[in-house]
Amino acid sequence: MSEPSALGGIRLHRGAAGRGRPRAHPRPTLRVNHPRRPTTVRSDASARVLPNPEEGLTMSILERFIAYAQDFEQTYVDDDWSRLTQYFKPNAVYEVTGGAPCTLTGPAAIFRGMKKSLDNFDRKFVERRVEMTAPPQVEGDTLMLDWLVTYERPGAPPVPLRGRSVARYEGDAIAHLKDSLSNEDAVISWMAKHGAGLDPSYV
Repeated sequence: MSEPSALGGIRLHRGAAGRGRPRAHPRPTLRVNHPRRPTTVRSDASARVLPNPEEGLTMSILERFIAYAQDFEQTYVDDDWSRLTQYFKPNAVYEVTGGAPCTLTGPAAIFRGMKKSLDNFDRKFVERRVEMTAPPQVEGDTLMLDWLVTYERPGAPPVPLRGRSVARYEGDAIAHLKDSLSNEDAVISWMAKHGAGLDPSYV
């Protein structure tokens, strides 16, 4: 099986009631589980804080990705995918790894696949809790983010999805976005027992 779109990259969405879209709420914020010790933003040359000449690029990528994640949540609410076009290169690639991997090229195909996954998976749960399990890391033009999404529906135990999103930037737009699950076997087992009517695939 393939994991549902995380991030769209990271899956930073709110819970939904039933199959339909969630009710309108104030603009969401991200919830992060902060580690006990601060995490250093790494450069691709060393595991230390970037020097000043590159620091601006790192912060730009971090801020740009967080802005994308927030706008993705808003798109989940109102299905206006046009607001996300600015975050992707015209030839951007979205790659999903897992039991049913897929590769989507171009914003139109990416958004079409993400919407399919949302409609047939996310929106059929009554609750979804999303967390970043560690602060994002930036190495050069690439951002890495680990996340946990917990889904709930009546008559079934919660299903946690753990994964990682990796976004490579060209300028201020995503050129390549990859989502992967780290607990795929557990998710497949849950789907076999409780996943009737659910389809997280993109194509």
